[in-house]
Amino acid sequence: MVWVEKIGFGSLEQEIPEIGKYKTSYDFNLFAQLADGTMLGVGRGLGDQEKTIAVTGDLVQTSFNVYSDTFVPIAVEEYSEPAVRQLLNEISWGRSVVEVKEFLNQNGLQYFEGSTDDGGYSIGVEHDSYICYFDEGRLDHMLLQEGGSRNRKFEMGMTMEEVRAYFDSEFIYEEDDWNGVYWAGEMIDGTYYGFVFADNVLYMVYEKAP
Repeated sequence: MVWVEKIGFGSLEQEIPEIGKYKTSYDFNLFAQLADGTMLGVGRGLGDQEKTIAVTGDLVQTSFNVYSDTFVPIAVEEYSEPAVRQLLNEISWGRSVVEVKEFLNQNGLQYFEGSTDDGGYSIGVEHDSYICYFDEGRLDHMLLQEGGSRNRKFEMGMTMEEVRAYFDSEFIYEEDDWNGVYWAGEMIDGTYYGFVFADNVLYMVYEKAP
């Protein structure tokens, strides 16, 4: 059996979402299970070969990558979305790009470096399920497209009324090129929150530094 990009079974997706997510990522991996059950993988984040990619084209920062160009044995662990958010919650605002990448590497989280339309720097974690954005090299805000907020207070599927109950002030609606965001005017645990709803159901969460 062979998988491209990531290993998965029994997806719960039933249809194409009506509202877009920023989740186009290419991790350049290939996985295979042999007849005897052995699991192998090839590509980015596997093996011990190293490559530094310099700034060129649409790349805004030099990146360092570990990879394998041949199949190597791998261990498979069941993916836990809440566990990933729990780890990401340990990343504090103002962390440098290097510090964030070191944290992701130490905790075995897959990521891909990218850029924003205005020339900024970003890191997409776990197939862009969570995106870290940086301002002058420091973590400034995040977009969470799976599960909910890092502190687990706001979970995907909550209604707007359920989310509003956490705040005393009214939301401020901000239109953007993709989806309108409802921003709360007050912080929780030192973080400002923005919410994207589809049919009155929470669909994406923004978290922003004070």
